[in-house]
Amino acid sequence: MWRSRNPELWESSAGWKKTGKLSLHGAEETISLSRLIKSRSPINNAQKAAAIVPIVQLQINQPDDSALEPEISLQAKVKSEEMISRAKSEAETVRHAIASEKENWETEKRRLEEEAREEGYREGLQYGRQDGFEQTSGLIREANSLIEMSRTDYHEKMESSEETIVTLAVRMAEKIIGHTLEENSELMSGMVRQLIKEVKDYEEIKLFVHPGRYEYVRSQKNELKQMLTNEQELYLYMDEGLSEFDCFVETSFGRIDASVQTQLQQLERQLKERLNEGDPE
Repeated sequence: MWRSRNPELWESSAGWKKTGKLSLHGAEETISLSRLIKSRSPINNAQKAAAIVPIVQLQINQPDDSALEPEISLQAKVKSEEMISRAKSEAETVRHAIASEKENWETEKRRLEEEAREEGYREGLQYGRQDGFEQTSGLIREANSLIEMSRTDYHEKMESSEETIVTLAVRMAEKIIGHTLEENSELMSGMVRQLIKEVKDYEEIKLFVHPGRYEYVRSQKNELKQMLTNEQELYLYMDEGLSEFDCFVETSFGRIDASVQTQLQQLERQLKERLNEGDPE
């Protein structure tokens, strides 16, 4: 395991061991050669004594792995820290690149959204103008149609109401006249005088009144005769079929009605004629 983590230090230690072994092997070969020379050369004792080379036992100190471990661990730590620092630096560079790319994308996104918004606004404005024009035209047509319908409906209602209006006016006049005649009897006398004037050229005049007004008109007979000549005769009659304030005269020429009802009928006819004259059609 230590070998796999620190290959360089392992190779250095192996080299040292190999060198030691080679040195030991060389020493052993030297010793063997000296022994071989000694056995083969006939030398004297002095020479022998001089030739004897003391054998020195060589001690090969092999490197202590336990002593190297702290140094190896330190180098590995430094190497690891360098790699971590380089990895962090590369990661920071990548992070900045990603952040820059993200910012560029956000800017581009906002630009595209703004362009889409402006394009949509222009299209919406154009559509709105066209749609607004069409709606306005439709409203104008609808308004004109309503005006025409109202005008037609107005004339139709007016035509259907004309007769009702005239009838109401006549009835109102009848009530007013009747109430007035009740309060003022002189009006009745005036109606009779007006009727006599219209037939004063006839020799014989017959005057018909309601029984309830007979005595009152009879009290006015002398005054009425003063409106006639001596040759003319005035006769007074009662007619139960008449209204209280109605009267009429008969002559050889015919009948002249001076009743309130007759006058109201004439008023009604005149009102209708005037309404017809005011009709644009």
